[in-house]
Amino acid sequence: EELIYPVNRKNAAFRFGNFAANQNGYLISLEIKGNIEINVPQVSLSTSVSPLNAGTISQVPNGIEFDENTEIVLTASPQFGFAFSKWIDGEGTELSTENPYTHTLSQSIDITAVFNPLNTYSLQVETSGGANDYLISASPAGKMIDGIAYYEEGTEVKLTASSNKILTFTNWSDGTTESEKIVRMTENR
Repeated sequence: EELIYPVNRKNAAFRFGNFAANQNGYLISLEIKGNIEINVPQVSLSTSVSPLNAGTISQVPNGIEFDENTEIVLTASPQFGFAFSKWIDGEGTELSTENPYTHTLSQSIDITAVFNPLNTYSLQVETSGGANDYLISASPAGKMIDGIAYYEEGTEVKLTASSNKILTFTNWSDGTTESEKIVRMTENR
């Protein structure tokens, strides 16, 4: 059965009642014609990183305009050579050191992800006795810059030496003979 009730006033409400207990379901279609006025205050969000290009920010939900009191989740991802430090507002006030960070937008705000630079060190592996560089692997691989692998300070790198039918690994430059070696990056090597 189709019922049509024209409503020409603000704050109109519909209530559906007297449903039959033995009915499995109902299809209710509501068509609204005219102007709908939404009175939810809007706030804006802008994000940035400091220093510039030190990392990226992702947010859920995405956007720049939101209903007041919308909860957003910000996640900071550092670029190589940087570590996340904190979130600050446009006045420089610390909001949080948590990452990801959940913020309720009670007013328009600028939020900055602050990153600190990390020391980085190079790792150059040389072979001798006719061996090729491909016989030595490093894990993790490192950030390649001009053909040289760089690592953030404190990274533990596992070097693995391989042998082939012609060449057999004998030792590292420090005299150790195990084919796997852990190198902690605290300086250029």
